[in-house]
Amino acid sequence: MYRLWLIFAQAATVAVAVLFVVSTFHPEWLPARKAERVPIAVVQPAPAAPNGLEATGEDRHGSNDGPE
Repeated sequence: MYRLWLIFAQAATVAVAVLFVVSTFHPEWLPARKAERVPIAVVQPAPAAPNGLEATGEDRHGSNDGPE
């Protein structure tokens, strides 16, 4: 069983290596893949509050108790 596993592992490694080489140097030899259209959601950030402060009145570090 151990020898059978080694033969399988080596055959799989060679097959993946051959696929990589063929896809790198001769991609036209492989069947064309159809491109799937994936819907993309565009999320826009909320408008910034005046003078760069967040709407809560706190600065970017989360405290409003004096200089940094």
